[in-house]
Amino acid sequence: ADWSTFASIAPFDTALAKRYGAPKNLADYVAKAQLENYDNVRAQFEAYNAHRDAANPSTGVIYWMLNNAWPSLHWHLYDYFMNPAGAYFGAKKANEPLHIQYSYDTRDVVLVNQTLTGEHGLQARLRVRNLDGSVRYERRVQNIDLPGNGARQVATLPTPDGLSPTYFVELELASADARPISRNVYWLPTQPDQLDWAHSNWYLTPVTRYADLTALQSLPAATSEVRATLQHSGAEDVATVTLTVPASSTAVALFQHVSIRRSADADAVVPILWSDNDVTLWPGESVTLTARYAGQANTTPVVEVSGWNAPARSYPVVAQPAAQEHSH
Repeated sequence: ADWSTFASIAPFDTALAKRYGAPKNLADYVAKAQLENYDNVRAQFEAYNAHRDAANPSTGVIYWMLNNAWPSLHWHLYDYFMNPAGAYFGAKKANEPLHIQYSYDTRDVVLVNQTLTGEHGLQARLRVRNLDGSVRYERRVQNIDLPGNGARQVATLPTPDGLSPTYFVELELASADARPISRNVYWLPTQPDQLDWAHSNWYLTPVTRYADLTALQSLPAATSEVRATLQHSGAEDVATVTLTVPASSTAVALFQHVSIRRSADADAVVPILWSDNDVTLWPGESVTLTARYAGQANTTPVVEVSGWNAPARSYPVVAQPAAQEHSH
């Protein structure tokens, strides 16, 4: 017998194969697992945050676990080698200080303010997109006030006609002066999971029908342009990476993951702190990410970008003048 209820990952593996398609090889399994873990860990924290100040409030959430004390492929936000996983970036996204999110149970769009300062005049932009990128629904919500340490429902997404079996929701939050604050992308099924709540136990709820996200396997190859610069800041190196999907591209660039190597043949730099990662962009969109890590002289780092529907490619990092040190 297994030493623990959780010694087997069969429930996860079954769900992964049913929802995303049977893994073709190890690389395909890893890609699907990263996507799924980002999605489910983000949802755990977002579900808590949506109800933080409700009439029947969530009073806390315990996430198990932060990291493993031994090498493992499962159940952590970052691994034994301190490499941040999809689960890490899902948790990071959900817990932004100011955040826009989607509720799987109600289709509500909710804003969350984890700071103690009230916000005024916020702007939200909501899009529902088909697999081919076409916008099936779009709405802007203006002049939103959001109290400190609170959550607020600002819209409910309809189910537009003509949705592809798997589709996307793209949410953007900006300040009154149009400064980007939060961006969040979901991949959703028109056939959702069906859960057998009557036979739920303390650790598992049986699924009688799995969500169908297999259409993601048919996405055409995406193209992205990458520009990366490096600046020394005291003992740290700060890399700035801009990802752009050209307007001429034919597809969404789903779940682009960026890592840094000190040289073309070195392992990925760890530990490392990214502002964001595992990002999804449509043609004509761009995002800038920053990473901080312990500096090392006389190296020529490279940035590696891979994605759900894009092969891994490496790009040189252009060194910038050192950041100015300010005396206090």
